[in-house]
Amino acid sequence: MLTKKQIEDWLLSMRISNYVINDDLSVDVNGDVYMSHTQLTKIPIRFGKVGGDFYCDNNKLTSLKNCPTSVGGDFYCFGNKLVSLEHCPTAVGGDFYCFGNKLTTLEHHPTSVRGLYAGDIKVKCSPDVSKWVITKQKDLFFNIDNPSPDMVILHQMLWEL
Repeated sequence: MLTKKQIEDWLLSMRISNYVINDDLSVDVNGDVYMSHTQLTKIPIRFGKVGGDFYCDNNKLTSLKNCPTSVGGDFYCFGNKLVSLEHCPTAVGGDFYCFGNKLTTLEHHPTSVRGLYAGDIKVKCSPDVSKWVITKQKDLFFNIDNPSPDMVILHQMLWEL
């Protein structure tokens, strides 16, 4: 486990500011976290809450361990080597981008999210057990807890194909 000083040094090296290191050594950030294109194979510190967007895309991550529990904005983990969404945030205020990985399921997806983009995943769940719809055009997943009439029609059309 890293010390508080090591956590502070790493945050400084990643240019992450406006943070609080909690007693359990998790880090809350009031703003965005940018860790894109840094060749990370793992996230070395444990994030708690992030108020803005969280960028860990285009790295070499094989796990989302240490990701925030909640993100106020968008969450970007595309372009990694992820095989699972385990450890991803449970709540994302914006959209969740996880395409370009080695995912074969959406298990462990955020339970609260505006939209989920997983363009290369090949998953088809029955409509009675899934809250996700796969469109044929852009492989865009929509949360349909409160579907619009257009989404209900789209959902029915896709399952009739």
